[in-house]
Amino acid sequence: MTKLTVAIFITVMATANLLVAQLGPWITPFNAFVLVGLSMVSRDVLHQKWHDDDTFYPKMFGMIAVAGLAAWAVNPAAGRIAIASATALTVSALAETATFQRLINRRWMVRSNGSNLPGAIVDTVVFTTVAFGFAWGLLAVMAAQAGMKIAGGLFWSALLNPRMSRQADPERTAA
Repeated sequence: MTKLTVAIFITVMATANLLVAQLGPWITPFNAFVLVGLSMVSRDVLHQKWHDDDTFYPKMFGMIAVAGLAAWAVNPAAGRIAIASATALTVSALAETATFQRLINRRWMVRSNGSNLPGAIVDTVVFTTVAFGFAWGLLAVMAAQAGMKIAGGLFWSALLNPRMSRQADPERTAA
């Protein structure tokens, strides 16, 4: 399951990068719901599995780097988007990890969506600014993108809720 989850994360992030490089900022709300939402939840699944592992950060940041390199390898013109994505994913992973860790004893839906909220906002601001520069006209796109990431994270975490709830530690409270 872990290797599959890593492959899903890398594939969806590389695909999201390539779509933005090809189609521009207007595709980001779609990407945010379907692809980034799935990547945030797959990152939560991995966090759940790796949170006690001393190699958590190298694994997580290695995955982010591979996703950016994969997009660049497929389309070198996607380089700026891949850099923006890797930067945003790195910063948002820190925000998401700190929140997820604080919520580690909560139910899956609380852990996943509680950590995805700051992750989505940080990811959106950093990605859009690095990829396209700051422009007041992009604020509506950024708001839509952040909202769609949060909604996408809710959608994907709800799909995985039964599986993740069964995998919870027996002593974990159902808060």
